[in-house]
Amino acid sequence: MKNNFVYRIVQAALALLVLTTTHHALAAGYMAQSGKIYDGNGQEIQVRGVSHYGFNATILQPQYLWAMGWKEQIAQMKSLGFNAIRVPFVPDTLYNTTPVDQLNYINAGLNPELIGKTPLQALDLWMAEANRQGMYILLDFHSVSKLRQYPTWFVSNPAEYNLIYNNQAYTKENWTRDLAFVAKRYANLAYFFGIDIYNEPNGVVRWSTGDTNATNPANFWKDAAESAATAVLAANPNLLIFVQGTMGNYDGLENSNIPMNWGENFQPQAYQPLNIPHDKLVLTPHTYGPDVSMKSSFSAANFPANLPAHWDALFGQFSQTHPVIIGEWGGKYGNGTGGQQDITWQNAFVDYLLSKGIRNSFYWCYTPNSGDTGGILDDNLNVRQDKMALLQKLWGTTTTPTPTPTPTAVGSQSLFDDAVVAAWALTSWSATALAQNQFVKTGSNAMKVDAATWGGISIDSRDANWSWTDQPASRYTHLSFDVSGGANVGAAMNTLETGLDLGWGLSAKISNYVTSFAPGAWYHVEIPLSILNPNSVSFRRIVFQNNSTSNLAFYLDNVALVNRTTSTTTATTTTTTPVASTTPLQSCAGIMPLGDSITLGVNGGYRNNLYTGLQQNNCGVSYVGTQADQYTRIADTDHEGHSGFTIGNIASSVNGWLATTQPNIITLMIGTNDTAWWTGETAAQIGARHNALIDQIRAARPNAWLFVASIPPQSSAIIQPNNVDRAVLTQQLNTVIQGNVSARSKAGERVRFVDVNSVLTTADLYDGIHPSEAAHARIAQKFLDEIRVALGSASTATVATAPVVTSPSTSYPQPGIQSFSPASGAVGTVVTVNGSGFTGANLAWIGNARNVAVTVISDSQVRLTIPADATTGAIGVFNPANVAFSPSSFNVTSGTTATYPQPGIQSFSPSSGGVGTVVTLNGSGFTGANLAWVGAAHNGTVRVISDTQAQVTIPAGATTGAIGIFNPARVAFTASSFTVY
Repeated sequence: MKNNFVYRIVQAALALLVLTTTHHALAAGYMAQSGKIYDGNGQEIQVRGVSHYGFNATILQPQYLWAMGWKEQIAQMKSLGFNAIRVPFVPDTLYNTTPVDQLNYINAGLNPELIGKTPLQALDLWMAEANRQGMYILLDFHSVSKLRQYPTWFVSNPAEYNLIYNNQAYTKENWTRDLAFVAKRYANLAYFFGIDIYNEPNGVVRWSTGDTNATNPANFWKDAAESAATAVLAANPNLLIFVQGTMGNYDGLENSNIPMNWGENFQPQAYQPLNIPHDKLVLTPHTYGPDVSMKSSFSAANFPANLPAHWDALFGQFSQTHPVIIGEWGGKYGNGTGGQQDITWQNAFVDYLLSKGIRNSFYWCYTPNSGDTGGILDDNLNVRQDKMALLQKLWGTTTTPTPTPTPTAVGSQSLFDDAVVAAWALTSWSATALAQNQFVKTGSNAMKVDAATWGGISIDSRDANWSWTDQPASRYTHLSFDVSGGANVGAAMNTLETGLDLGWGLSAKISNYVTSFAPGAWYHVEIPLSILNPNSVSFRRIVFQNNSTSNLAFYLDNVALVNRTTSTTTATTTTTTPVASTTPLQSCAGIMPLGDSITLGVNGGYRNNLYTGLQQNNCGVSYVGTQADQYTRIADTDHEGHSGFTIGNIASSVNGWLATTQPNIITLMIGTNDTAWWTGETAAQIGARHNALIDQIRAARPNAWLFVASIPPQSSAIIQPNNVDRAVLTQQLNTVIQGNVSARSKAGERVRFVDVNSVLTTADLYDGIHPSEAAHARIAQKFLDEIRVALGSASTATVATAPVVTSPSTSYPQPGIQSFSPASGAVGTVVTVNGSGFTGANLAWIGNARNVAVTVISDSQVRLTIPADATTGAIGVFNPANVAFSPSSFNVTSGTTATYPQPGIQSFSPSSGGVGTVVTLNGSGFTGANLAWVGAAHNGTVRVISDTQAQVTIPAGATTGAIGIFNPARVAFTASSFTVY
């Protein structure tokens, strides 16, 4: 997007062991041809994409993890019909080693896997999960810095080295190195299909030669893009190379009078074409309407009829020779500064794309906190159905199938994978076998077997490290493995059998589990040991044999014995961190909002939402201060917000204010005026005075809680006499503030950092300095989150995480959806879904409807009825442990939309218990609730007592975590965890 980099620019060895699904794109790689893209099996892919940013911003993690779970975000995007996600990142993502939960508040109950992880480790987990869910992934190198969008892919000015993660120059070679790094790191992810090599090159950048006023070849995008493509394809030849345009070449050949967005102009491609392999090149322009950038073409008398000619010249002319996949487009669609005109623009753009046969794009963006575009979700995390309707028009009915995710074992013993490859014991007859790294399912190695007539291999347990010969039937239930026929599938693959060393009459033909083998495809197979070992006797070998008179080559990976019923316990761990208690908040009486005009705010600013949010926590909230504002939207108007005040102004008066009002809680946001154009100070100097102010406040009120906020971002402007960019100075000061406050928190002081900067962009500042009312609501939420954490327990607490026990009572299969019929219909339509593993299914999703009843006909068929809330989207079928989504969307043609309240949970009791415990929840909006989550259990039952009270019975499989209450449209989670013992 155009200017709002810090929060709109847009997503380890741990993940590399979980990397792929049963997709076969890696065999020949992704390809571009005649304006379309194809997977390795020659199947065309329609890209129904959305951008999900955050890994590129100062938080270095997906946005909105303070309110949502990262896995749920991916699942929701898929359920809405998206099949691809564009993930922006920056060098800081790869090199910053600060745990992501220290960079920004993360709801640990919803995101336990990310706690303590570095940004790169978090990206590893995210990539693996998106791949597991069958979502195509486009990594986007968004900028050289997390602090702002930089016009070039290198930084050579020493004055700007502070933008870079290591405070050094960032060279073109560093850029291609980092591109190659991610290309190779995720090479085994089947759905990782491309890299967008740099976001919106602009400013001094030119396509190539031709502009007599811009002759520095270092700034020529064509040469740089070609170098980047070479580096990426050398590291991972399976990928597609996404290249954005520029903002004008001014060479006398292009039409430079057409208004252009950053990244939109490809005109020079017609006469200075990119020297990138034709079958790997994707053109990915960015274009926006009036909500983002008010072009002169939008005020023309013939708007929007004048736009197709511009789009044709900028990028549309190439759509028959190269894939043109729109990399960013969007807007608030009626809710932004462009008003109705932005709706007109987006509608016209979709009509244009359809006229050109272009259905591939990435919409900006998923979460709502992109200042000038909003998201697919609104501020209440409800789906913008008007935006989805527009996207569904663009997508049409063409879909690309996605495979069923590989099930996760409860307990397992690896027989062949990367961890044991050096020690595996293997016997072969009429066959040769080797560990190779050219064609693998996951990790770095897979086994290749060349078997002659009746030839085969035996994986032998005699290696003492394996220790699986004793009582195997009580330890394991299935033989699990991944199998492939390679690039050239032999006819004898249909005869390949597996068994134990118990007699060949107990073997199983693999073709009973894989109906056909496609070239280059991997297939996950799990065979019950009850078939291979019906008498439950000890065994020591796993055998794979070519049961034919022809030679056969095949591949094996991830061979394991797995147990899907064994109870497993995660060991107790102890961490020291400020955490939310299961007890009610302490008193919120005596809160002093302290700061400058931002604290004064628009009609009360953040003070309004913070007050009402704390009221919902029943903690006796009241504000104190020597000031009162008649325009505040709440009755309690006291505050200490002073227009124009600097840190020094606050310091000169704060002791008197504190003595007069005796606050117990202080929310401090100060420093914006200290970074004004007249300042001659560095961030370190301003930060030192800010830290001294904290000392002063703590000396006056030593037992009060002090919540210290970062300051909002500022637009770029050079400040004299130090020649400092104000946008950079603001971010530098925020870094100093965060470091000072974090050190105090770790030392046990009642001081906490509140990163309001992370939820704001410069577009949120209505006059370039002061946040809008909508932005103040997000500031309030940040303060509220930190206050909840701190006041739930009186100080930093050492918390022992209870053992998490998976119930041994039930084992559920991994469902898989092959087809459904009919493909469309109105509310009330009965849909038959065909597939496998439907035994135990008890819930379905249809688009945005999340609580649909399922009738199980057999293990291979279920039926469901389209409910009143359903929207066009994928069908998901759930059992208490696993889920499968349909590869295409069910089209809801008509129906009545029911209205459901937004639930809210204020308290629950008891706070701990075992399976079967009845928990009473108090709050509001419980009418219509019909589903509960308890930690990892996502199929709990709800008994609605009244609109303000409901009861949840803790189900089998529940783990310690937040309780969530769902109705068919909305959800609410508890602020603290229920402890399962």
